Amino acid sequence: MKGSFFRPSSPWPWLLGFGFAFVFLLLALTAPTTFQALWPLLLLSGGTLLLLGLFWDFQRKKRWEEAFTHYLSDPCPELLEVLKASLSPKESSLLMSWAQHMQEQKYREHQSAQELLQYREFIESWVHEVKTPLSLFSLLLSNYASQWPNHVEQRMDYVRQQLQDQVDRILFYARLTGDHPDYRFEEVDLRALLEEILTDWAPLLAEKKVSLTLDVPHLMVLTDRRILPFLIRQIVSNALKFAPKGTGRILLEAQKPDQEAPVVLRIHNNGPQVRSEDAPFIFDKGFTGIHAQRQKSSGLGLYFVRKYSELLGLQVSLDPLGESSTGFALRLSIPTRDPKALKAPLPGARS
Repeated sequence: MKGSFFRPSSPWPWLLGFGFAFVFLLLALTAPTTFQALWPLLLLSGGTLLLLGLFWDFQRKKRWEEAFTHYLSDPCPELLEVLKASLSPKESSLLMSWAQHMQEQKYREHQSAQELLQYREFIESWVHEVKTPLSLFSLLLSNYASQWPNHVEQRMDYVRQQLQDQVDRILFYARLTGDHPDYRFEEVDLRALLEEILTDWAPLLAEKKVSLTLDVPHLMVLTDRRILPFLIRQIVSNALKFAPKGTGRILLEAQKPDQEAPVVLRIHNNGPQVRSEDAPFIFDKGFTGIHAQRQKSSGLGLYFVRKYSELLGLQVSLDPLGESSTGFALRLSIPTRDPKALKAPLPGARS
């Protein structure tokens, strides 16, 4: 507000000043003798009136700004009346129109937020409900597997795992937009976790006739036991999707350079390379690139990997070796210490 005292919000102080100047000029031209005697008094009285008018206008503007600031912080009817009292009738009319528009917009935003919350709650409820028939399906498969031909059992197991993966995707997507993320960090044996994950992937690997090699020692990492397997499944799913059928190979290897360094998990296949123009965008939501196989995908798998990696304090990147003609590789760095000690704080993290 510095200098606003000399910038009146209404034109009448300027009119008053010009009026006094006109009187001074007229008196000087028509009655020079009288002007010589009265000019100090006229100047003093005119200047006093002008300063009083400017001060009144300044105070009026200050009251309006304070009332407007208070109304923006708490747009209640009482503060709106206070704001109206500091304005002219015309300004009050414009203010009411603006306030009505803002109230309508606020109501629409509230409705949208409520609808989004209800949609997310419905999705989470649906996912939990659909897991019941999926569990029953898995139970039937295990109980009656011996009564079916081997290729039928393999196909049924493949369908079950595909359904389970899609259900998990829906659930994790709904959680990604939640307001209150809940992470449970604990020490996990990375190799044991991978062996558990890859057991479920056996039907998918058998369906595509792709071999998988696990070259991961028993390394302890600090992570969320529920989310990390989901991220690894997304990466393995991507590697499996683009591995050549019949001759495809997927390699999972991990190393820990030193005691303080994170564990680096590398997932590599012998499929087509990532085009240089696609590389900067492979983690973007919905990105599929121009590869024929990618056109059939949703472009969400690696997006989930990037978003949840950011939330868990992981680092994911395209391995430089994966850009060569030998295939595609991703590198996932997993911390081995308390995520609270990381540079980027993790909202809602609990150890």
